[in-house]
Amino acid sequence: MDRFTNKLPITQFGLLKTTVFCILLLVCVFSVQAGTVLVVSEKNVKHQNTFLSLLKEQSFLTKEHVIKSIFLNELSKQKLQSFNPSLIVSLSNNVSKEILSYRINTPTIHALAMLSNSNQLAACLPNCIKKLPQHHFLVLDQPPARQVNLIKLIKPNSKELAIFYTQKSALIAEQFKLREKLTALTIRTYKTEPSSLGYQLDEISKNSDVILAIADTDIFNISTLPQILLTSYRHQTPVIGFSRGFVKAGALASVVSDIPQLVKQLAELISEHENDHFKPYNSIIYPKYFNVISNRNVARSLFLVFPSDANLTSLLQSNDVIQ
Repeated sequence: MDRFTNKLPITQFGLLKTTVFCILLLVCVFSVQAGTVLVVSEKNVKHQNTFLSLLKEQSFLTKEHVIKSIFLNELSKQKLQSFNPSLIVSLSNNVSKEILSYRINTPTIHALAMLSNSNQLAACLPNCIKKLPQHHFLVLDQPPARQVNLIKLIKPNSKELAIFYTQKSALIAEQFKLREKLTALTIRTYKTEPSSLGYQLDEISKNSDVILAIADTDIFNISTLPQILLTSYRHQTPVIGFSRGFVKAGALASVVSDIPQLVKQLAELISEHENDHFKPYNSIIYPKYFNVISNRNVARSLFLVFPSDANLTSLLQSNDVIQ
């Protein structure tokens, strides 16, 4: 090397040193900017494992970020801080509960979250900007406006929308009531308990055009679904569900976001965070990507005709309001 450089004119040797210095500087800058994203999940939970695997396959993330993962049973405050993450991602309610208890200032996205469960952990929702400014909840629940728009598409003459809720899901019902002034629908919310649901269901089904089921498993579960669906259809009142399984069981339709769609959105949020463009409207982040699914046998039994699932999805996308 010395013999080589000795043969170079002084100006060329200076240029070579400058070039090498610039390259090293760029490498150092990139190393600082490439943040560590720590994903925390529960061991042997299939959908969480699938989510993490798909996240690690996001090509633009793997080039710009270091994605590391740890299981809940290995987690401690000290262990978490040893990773020095620029962002934490929680993949379960149990993980979120643990992380929130640490009271750390690291930005955290709580993914795969149900709004009713998240509200049990963060009572300040929907807006925790003051109390939990570093925490955001990427929920599985679809935004109220999107669900109301689906109802308008599949049963345009609807006037009365009924929503059952418990104390656990009061926040969800409240979010729908806030949308009432922006829609032609009258949205009626009914607080209930699983033990008293049967007494309310018959009368409310009779006087409503549509029943919207929200993600509250205290009300809508495998033991209550048959009664809810049979009672509502006796009065020709369709039920809008919140999952594929619900639609398969007999709900008329639902808006759903699958794991690949949620992974895609989370990857975008991670990229926005690292580029300082992460500025959510509030602490709740609703699914961005979705599909409409419907039960056409149920539609025929209710004498309802509406566009295909693909067309419904496209129509909702063209007029979507996420908040």
